[in-house]
Amino acid sequence: MTPLPKTASSSFSRSRQRLLLACSFSTVLAACGGGGGSGSAAPVVPVTPPASGPSASTYTLGVTISGLTHDNLVLANGDDAILVLAGTIERSFNVKLASGTAYAVSVTRQPFGYEQACEVGANASGTMATADISVSVTCGLATADVKTLVGDLDPGNADGPLNKAGLSTPRGLVADASGLAVYVADTSNNQIRKITASGVTTLAGSNNHAGYADGTGVNALFYWPQGVAVDASGNVYVADTHNNMIRKVTPAGVVTTVAGSTTPGHSDGTGAQASFFGPWNLALDAAGNLIVADTGNSMIRKVTPAGVVTTVAGVAGVYSYFDGSAATATFNTPAAVAVDKAGNIYVIDAKNNAVRKITPGGMVSTLAGGHVVGSADGTGTQASFDSPYGISIDALGYLYVVDSFNNLIRRVRVTPAGGVVTTIAGNVLRSSHTDGRGSDAGFSNPYCAAVNAFGEIFVCDGNMVRIVEPVLAR
Repeated sequence: MTPLPKTASSSFSRSRQRLLLACSFSTVLAACGGGGGSGSAAPVVPVTPPASGPSASTYTLGVTISGLTHDNLVLANGDDAILVLAGTIERSFNVKLASGTAYAVSVTRQPFGYEQACEVGANASGTMATADISVSVTCGLATADVKTLVGDLDPGNADGPLNKAGLSTPRGLVADASGLAVYVADTSNNQIRKITASGVTTLAGSNNHAGYADGTGVNALFYWPQGVAVDASGNVYVADTHNNMIRKVTPAGVVTTVAGSTTPGHSDGTGAQASFFGPWNLALDAAGNLIVADTGNSMIRKVTPAGVVTTVAGVAGVYSYFDGSAATATFNTPAAVAVDKAGNIYVIDAKNNAVRKITPGGMVSTLAGGHVVGSADGTGTQASFDSPYGISIDALGYLYVVDSFNNLIRRVRVTPAGGVVTTIAGNVLRSSHTDGRGSDAGFSNPYCAAVNAFGEIFVCDGNMVRIVEPVLAR
């Protein structure tokens, strides 16, 4: 089969290089992907203007902005980054520049939510003369730009540059705190992989063996891992599905078992005394607890940092659809979870075609969709899905749903009236791996998603990871 063109490789590298200027790689915040997290917006790195001598002549580099109605836009000139709020018309960078100094203004973070995007004008780069300069920035309706980041139609397992590395049925993604790395549950390869601008590396697991073994790197074994989450220290937690376990991988690739055993079950308890049945996905809450989609049991579970497992909601072995208290509510194939800053848990209830919500008080309700198969946008139960499998949450609480059988990426804005569902990318009328914008882009049974600190969405799609970025609609 002919490989897909690697159109996103250079784009991703340029994006990551740009983001490096705005965010220190060592900066950490809670992850928002693979299942979700409770992180805040990526920080803007403060810049101290250089000292100038009494005779030095320096000039202001600024921006003139039109149409900005949403917060959290970040612009940068080199490592001088500024946060721009809604309604801003003019803004100056922190560092004044001497005549003859080169400048290059870029958008390093679009406003969250895929509702608005901005782009710089033709004067975005140049050389300072002997006067102040203002770069034009235009903001307006956003559209989603989809590109293939890594992988091909055919499965692979090679590490290396983005345009040469291979994956095999990845089913879990999470972005780290810096926004500059994405961890992958490379399911058919039974490995945990890491994607950066430099390429793909293997953190742990062996593509030659499926099994169960704690250890380091290739000496550790997984069996069909499907979900990943990452904490502020860079530890990756894995839903090791066919081993019925939750595993932990340190940044050095050391793998240990947090909870569960190879024997399936639904017992609460600590460590190996607790049991799961085919967990698919997990996410971290603000307190460092893991929220687990215990899919085979049709339950949502919690694992504390000490490995204590309790049941959050659902009835073991009951696959149905009932809202209500945590003890009586039921699910049918809870496939993925995300957690917001307030501790609300959002569940992709795949076979019920719904996004469910569990409050900290233990009440389960339907946020969007439910029962009816379809692809309608709308609010609450007026919206519809077809076997969604993935979810992630951004820093402002927007949910991104992988609507798998519809081949769509949907956004859900949480409101008191329910979840407002909007389609941002993909085409329900065709299954493909086509790069493009909005409905011109194609997916083929996409499975999972992760949103990084800069609002970029990563989607696992066949043997590929795709990247979805907001751009100014034309």
